[in-house]
Amino acid sequence: MKTERRVLTREELERAARKNARLEDVAATGLDLTGARLSRLAGDFMDLSRANLSGADLLRAHFMDCDFVAVRCDRADFGGATFFQCDFGDSSGEGADFGDAHASITWWDRANLPRADFSAASIAHSRFAAAGLEDATFDRAHGEEVDFHDARLSRASFRNARLPDADFRGADLREADFVFADLTGSDFTGAVLEGAKFGGATIDRARFDGDPPATEPRPLVADHLTVLECLREGDGQRAVELYRSRPGSWVTSALHHCEHLDRAATEVLVRHLLGEDSLLVLHRTCRNAAYLIQQGVVLDIVGPLSALLGGGTAVHAPGPGEARFTMNPGLEAAFALGSLMCRPDTGSPAETSLRAGLDGKAVVVERCAAGLTLGLALEERWTEIEELLSSGRRRVQQGVLRGLERRIEAARERSWKRRPWGDVYPVFAIFDELHRHPDAKLAKFAQVRGRSIQSMRRSLTGTPVNQAGV
Repeated sequence: MKTERRVLTREELERAARKNARLEDVAATGLDLTGARLSRLAGDFMDLSRANLSGADLLRAHFMDCDFVAVRCDRADFGGATFFQCDFGDSSGEGADFGDAHASITWWDRANLPRADFSAASIAHSRFAAAGLEDATFDRAHGEEVDFHDARLSRASFRNARLPDADFRGADLREADFVFADLTGSDFTGAVLEGAKFGGATIDRARFDGDPPATEPRPLVADHLTVLECLREGDGQRAVELYRSRPGSWVTSALHHCEHLDRAATEVLVRHLLGEDSLLVLHRTCRNAAYLIQQGVVLDIVGPLSALLGGGTAVHAPGPGEARFTMNPGLEAAFALGSLMCRPDTGSPAETSLRAGLDGKAVVVERCAAGLTLGLALEERWTEIEELLSSGRRRVQQGVLRGLERRIEAARERSWKRRPWGDVYPVFAIFDELHRHPDAKLAKFAQVRGRSIQSMRRSLTGTPVNQAGV
């Protein structure tokens, strides 16, 4: 014998929403919930059929196997809500908001929802058969095998939607907007397409009565995600063209993702960026190139990096939310060369370039000593680092400390994914020795640089730096 569902009042529903209580197997059939505050309401097997939800707030609510048949929902807010296997058949209302909703395997048959907003909603395997959705918005909505057959969708917008294998058979799509939509494999047979726009849409394998509508190639947007996609697809020249269309340091963000990058394509872009005049682009390109190299992306860029070792510096004027820092492409190029020292194909020329710089101008000497120290530390060549420290050359010694500091930073970045390499411990031991060095100026410089790595030492080893007098 089936148990009869407990009937809830409006007050009980609003109280459950406030307390984040989950309701199960209850009913609110025909209840007047106009303007009700039901944000985050959660329920399984609820019966809300014929309820009036006009103006109600159901933001980020969560429903599974619930019945919304014939509900009234004028201007109701379902933004970000979850609906799984729910039934909105014969529902009605103008301007209901389902933006960002997760509505997989949900049914809207014969619903009358003009001007409804499903922007960015997930509607995979849902059904809108014979629904009235005039002037509705499905921009950026996504989901495979959505059923819109016989739906009324005149003037509806599907811009940038991803709806592969959708069923639009017999639908009224007059003046509908499918610009840049992905409609791969969708079925438009019998649909009314008068005035519909398909500019830039993907209609591979889609079916139409007669000839398919005219489309244009989908343009690529000049942002770091599109550049990253080009690098992963092996199209380095296209990545360069995107950068040229909108020059700026934004492009370097694409170089901080080492997964699945095509080496040759990445090298094409990096080489182009290393020839730019912008100190900010050069600084960030060199820094991210060093990161990629340490993650195993081998780039043959010894020549372009060496050409930057004597470059100038400037303070970056930060924008909103940015930190102030000194742009130093020469130092970052040295660190990238130090990273290349660990690679068989580039190790020898990279080390030769850095050692040659030890005989150059003062600022170049310090940068090259820093890059050389990073490379030696990555290869655990501690004796050679001690030789640099005992050279008595102040610029070389300061460069060694900067190189050891960068080695610790590299270990910390790696530690987010797994425990750091054991060779960071000798680095800390060298710092501890230098804090007590008889050369007071060198000891003071070691203490100053050591302050910046205290937190990194705690996170990597669990112990503080032993700094005399600090």
